Amino acid sequence: MLSKEQSNELSQRVISVLSKERLSQCSKIQLQWMDWLMDKSLEKVDNDPNQITNERIVGIYEMVTQHLQPYEFDIEM
Repeated sequence: MLSKEQSNELSQRVISVLSKERLSQCSKIQLQWMDWLMDKSLEKVDNDPNQITNERIVGIYEMVTQHLQPYEFDIEM
């Protein structure tokens, strides 16, 4: 589990890489998917956020918004 400081730093990096505007367009379900995939990625690197690359962050975003929960199929329940 990440410390509060590590979590905040990773969150800021995600915002920096993806932009607030892009993230604000995501649905609640998409954000939950991204959180889950980020957690899985962190588990693979022994919870070292420094090993999560910017490319990995973009990859998680694209996986969710293009494949798992595309915008055109986004239905809030």
